[in-house]
Amino acid sequence: MHSTPRVIEHMAKPSAGVSSVERDFYNIDSGAGKGSTQWDVDLCSVSLANFSYRKMTLVRDYTELAENESAPHANFERLFSEDVRIGFDEFDLPAAAQRYAVLPVDPSQQAAVLRARTEKSYVIQGPPGTGKSKTITNLIVDYVARGKSVLFVCEKRAALDVVYHRLQQLGLSDACCLIHDTREDKKPFIASLKQRYETAVANPPDSQLGKTRQDWLQRKQQVLQELDAFSVAMTEGADEGSQLPLRSIIGR
Repeated sequence: MHSTPRVIEHMAKPSAGVSSVERDFYNIDSGAGKGSTQWDVDLCSVSLANFSYRKMTLVRDYTELAENESAPHANFERLFSEDVRIGFDEFDLPAAAQRYAVLPVDPSQQAAVLRARTEKSYVIQGPPGTGKSKTITNLIVDYVARGKSVLFVCEKRAALDVVYHRLQQLGLSDACCLIHDTREDKKPFIASLKQRYETAVANPPDSQLGKTRQDWLQRKQQVLQELDAFSVAMTEGADEGSQLPLRSIIGR
C-alpha cells in the first residue's frame, strides 16, 4: 500500500484587480491487489466510526495467521486464494453403488459432496439460489449412509431450518436431531430420542430396502449403457465405408 498526496491549483479570473487561487487537497491510498481486487481510497473523504464487532475474535485469528509468515497454513491460504475451484480430476470417482445423493446434483455439487470423503478441508461458496443447502443435504446423507455421524453447525438459525426441512421432506428426519438452544431444546431433544428409540423397536428396518436400491442401481446402469451406445453411434462413422460421424451427416 502506498500513499500519494496531490494538490491541484485553480487560477480564477481576476476581477477588479483581485485574483484568487483555489487548492484541492486529496490523499489516495492504493491497495496492492490486482485486477478486480485493486482498490483506491480517498483519505480526505473517509468517515470513521466505532462499531460493536461481534466477530472481532475471528478477525484477530485471521490477522494472526496472515502475519505469521514462519508458519503458513495451507487451508488459510486456499480460503483466500483466487483459485478455489475443484473438479473431478482431483480425486477418484466412486462407482454408482457408492454414491448416495438424494437430491438432484450438477457436476460441481457432486464434486463438492464426494470431495468430503478425501478428509481435506475446502470451501463451498456461491450467491443465494445456487444450491448450497441442497449440496449440504446431500453431503449429510452421504455420511449417514456410510455409517458416519455429522455435526452441522451454522451461525444463522434459518440455514439450519432449511437443511433440516429438506431432510424431513426426504423422510430422513428420524436420523437427525435439531438443536437451536442448548438449554431450551434439552427436554425436546431427550423426548425426541425416546420417541425414535421406541419407534425403532416397534418397527424393525425394512429388509427389502437393500434389494430395492440394488434393483434401481441395475436399472440406472442399463440406462447409462444405452446412453453410451447412443453417443458412440452418433460420434463414430455411420458405417464401415464412411469416415463422417452420423452427427455430422445429420447436420449436413
